[in-house]
Amino acid sequence: MEDLMETVRNDNIPDSDLYNADELIPPPWIDEEFFKTVLKTCKNDDFKNIIKYNISPATVKGDHYASIMFRGVVQYMDKENIQQEISMIIKTMPETDGTKKDFLNGSTIFEVEIEMFRDVIPKFEKMLNSIGYSKKLAANMLYYTLSPRKVIVLQDITKLGFSAMGKRLCTVEESKMALDKLAQWHACSYVLNKQLQGGLEKFVNGIYNMNGLIMNPWFMKGGERLAKLAHETPKLQKYAKKLDQIKDILLPKCSQVYDLCKKKGRLNVLTHGDFHLKNLMFKTNPKTQLSEELMLVDFQLCVWTSMCADLFYAIYLLVDLKRREECFDELIYDFFCKFRETLKLLNYNGKIPKFSDLQMDMLLLRRLEIYLTATFLPLIVALIENPKLDPDETLTHVEGQYKLYESQMYIDEVQPILERFLNRGYFDNILEDDDENDKCKIKNFTVVPAAREGDHIGGNVLRIPKFEKMLRDAGDNTKIGPRLLYSAEHPNMIMVLEDLSKSQYSDFSYKRSRIDDKTADLILDKLAKFHACSYKLNNENKNCLESFDNSIFKVNEHQLVDIMGGGVKQLIKVLKPLTNKDLKLKEIIEMLEKIEGKLNHGDFHIKNLMFKYDNKEMVQDVQVIDFAMCFWSSMAFDLLYVIYAIYTPELRLNKRHLEVWFSTTFLPLVYGIVQNSNVEEFTQKEDARLSMYNIPEFLKDIQLILKSCLNYGFLDESYYQ
Repeated sequence: MEDLMETVRNDNIPDSDLYNADELIPPPWIDEEFFKTVLKTCKNDDFKNIIKYNISPATVKGDHYASIMFRGVVQYMDKENIQQEISMIIKTMPETDGTKKDFLNGSTIFEVEIEMFRDVIPKFEKMLNSIGYSKKLAANMLYYTLSPRKVIVLQDITKLGFSAMGKRLCTVEESKMALDKLAQWHACSYVLNKQLQGGLEKFVNGIYNMNGLIMNPWFMKGGERLAKLAHETPKLQKYAKKLDQIKDILLPKCSQVYDLCKKKGRLNVLTHGDFHLKNLMFKTNPKTQLSEELMLVDFQLCVWTSMCADLFYAIYLLVDLKRREECFDELIYDFFCKFRETLKLLNYNGKIPKFSDLQMDMLLLRRLEIYLTATFLPLIVALIENPKLDPDETLTHVEGQYKLYESQMYIDEVQPILERFLNRGYFDNILEDDDENDKCKIKNFTVVPAAREGDHIGGNVLRIPKFEKMLRDAGDNTKIGPRLLYSAEHPNMIMVLEDLSKSQYSDFSYKRSRIDDKTADLILDKLAKFHACSYKLNNENKNCLESFDNSIFKVNEHQLVDIMGGGVKQLIKVLKPLTNKDLKLKEIIEMLEKIEGKLNHGDFHIKNLMFKYDNKEMVQDVQVIDFAMCFWSSMAFDLLYVIYAIYTPELRLNKRHLEVWFSTTFLPLVYGIVQNSNVEEFTQKEDARLSMYNIPEFLKDIQLILKSCLNYGFLDESYYQ
């Protein structure tokens, strides 16, 4: 059958503008004998002879770097004399002298990838199959060898409908799909490593400690190029000084992260190590044109370290600026929920990590955020803008590297990122030495009260990114409340929140003004959106919010505070001397004495709102803070709070029976705060509480309310049975 052999090798040299120069002509050893060896391995000798084969570059420029890759399409006869065809991807080390060969010289990346395909990925896929996830993580490995040269042959998944992303970054949905896959990968490694008693911790060489990377000017000088851009770009000049301070130490600091995570990392897993857009293959639904499945590729840089190394890669190198800024917290939170969910499904028998563990690791590895922004992000942007860009040429010709940073797309991307780094002290953190005693060194700090007297008693926060995501999906970019930056349960319950005052939000001062119609509408609009999102989320997720049942009505310490349970009693004391002048008031007091002690209560008041003003001191927006008392019940509780703890008497409408409790308990407190601004004094001192009820404005207001309640039957004892 030798006369039937047809090879396509050098006759049709591919377009050099589209493909890497070192992949235009395949090496001579990729021949008939090579393909026979591959087929004998992957087909278990179920083939008779090769009919013909075709060799071409496997990818276009920019799709990969740490190898050279070819696509081999082989037609052969099986033992039953049936013609078959197989397409395969051949990965091998560069043979042409140059930057790429130097970059990989002495590395063990092929050994790592072979072990991943042979020993690790099959175990991960088996674990996921056992809990109902049938989709594959990666292509199958058909053949490998390390001698006489390093070669890996993989299944060609383009034949299954998978392809690389085109000239764009991922949508939020595609990013979530990728992060879900990554979370499952991390969870499998977390479980398997425990089963193997630390067996995955042998993978110690990653991208940040590769000698070729450390010595390459592109990777060494990213901080220097970004600092130069900052000096020359007006909108970035405020960051130039900080970038000058860190530009020479940024890469050395990053090269220490693996050792740092061994000592301090809370969530160490087997990371992918190079989790960016070019290492994902998506399968698109032909009807909807939406991505419905993906596989991971390129496992040469897998390393045991904090999952945040992968997570930062994904956030900065998958998602574009607008989506990243809008969904940063949401993507991270959803990723971690998938990680925890997978651990539970796999019946992990250790302690399930907490979200605070992830947050601590994110702080520990924030240097990687700066490095990715300064080095990898400009290259990804350049490849999006110019798919024909040759990475090898970029890494080789130093004089042309800075031009990539002058891209307006990159400048627009990097400005808000640098602003966040500056505000969170990331640059200063890089300048500090890593403490060998496993303690955080703090250069300086200032602690001041976050609110004035009377602005709050307790504090907590409900996580609300899903609500804001629902609104964005509906075309509404409303921000409901501040971002949660950090939380912990031990040794103390603590939460760290975004400081809204840095975004020009401030509290609403009663001494300055009262709520007007426009501001009231803004408040109710925000509350209505909060309620609507909770209603939708609860219905779509099997009543997931109904577990929030520890309301202000059920908190023991509040029940012990006289001001909460004794509002009616205090009011009776104040009103009794006035009954001689008002017979109607006497009837009201008699009814109040019958219902005293039978009322409940619920915390949407003026001190739990932050307002943003325009230059004319008009309210433009409002955000909600303090979600400590969120509970699942009728929206009427919040509405009544608005009516009696926010509205003026002129704005109060649609009162119900709970208004008796609000008006006798919170309304005097509101008037008291106007006079004194010390809520703790009112909650702890009997004489101070009584003084609230003697405020003339309150007495005038409460009598009108109670008479209205009487007319509606809200003071009838039977109403409370």
